[in-house]
Amino acid sequence: MVKINFAIMFYMPSQDRLEIAYELQDYLNSIPEFNCMLFGDDGTLGAAGNAERAWKELALQNDEYTHCCVLQDDVELCGDFAYGIKTVTSVKPDEVLTHCNMTKHAIEARDAGKHWIRSKSGVYGTAISMPVYKAQQMIQWCKSHLKTSWKEAVHDDSIVATWMEAESNYCYHPVPSLVQHIMPALSVAGNNNSNRINKWIVPPKYKGGSAKDYDWNVGSNNPIISSTRRTDKEYTEKYFR
Repeated sequence: MVKINFAIMFYMPSQDRLEIAYELQDYLNSIPEFNCMLFGDDGTLGAAGNAERAWKELALQNDEYTHCCVLQDDVELCGDFAYGIKTVTSVKPDEVLTHCNMTKHAIEARDAGKHWIRSKSGVYGTAISMPVYKAQQMIQWCKSHLKTSWKEAVHDDSIVATWMEAESNYCYHPVPSLVQHIMPALSVAGNNNSNRINKWIVPPKYKGGSAKDYDWNVGSNNPIISSTRRTDKEYTEKYFR
């Protein structure tokens, strides 16, 4: 049985983000197979430092939960999100999943009638999930290879991506995405861009969307291949040994 432990990172000075975080936590904790913790930061840790704290805590929970997921505080969940994430996790139980895709490949998958994309390291920090054992491997790898703190390395998704490439872990994107990035122009990290939204989503429940409307096995064995990466040689050489 898939049991998922969630961590929601939120920026404490923002009342809007705080309210979203509490709403997400209430929903996720209402699902018997889920648990959800909140990780607030006033800016001292930064997004990457807060992500490090969240992943380390999730990596400790290896007895009760099979998987873990870090969500940011500016996401909106699709209709029947619990069903969706349990199902896609069951399809790819040993893989790193990113529940965002902001590229043309999502449209390519839609037009091909497929629900999976595979990339080398195209994770989006907005929503990443993986088996607990892989979270443990990532934390240990970063402890040995990261030259600086997570905060100094700035981008938590780039840190995850660098680990993935070093350890030959592919990233899988179930599409349509199960979450939407709803504050792309109000980035805490300064990445303000209204185009940073998922290109194909399962709509939220109030818009009639449901993850139950899709056969998530379709395309799992022959996914769309994406060249998207969230790291590069310059970043790797600067922050990793």
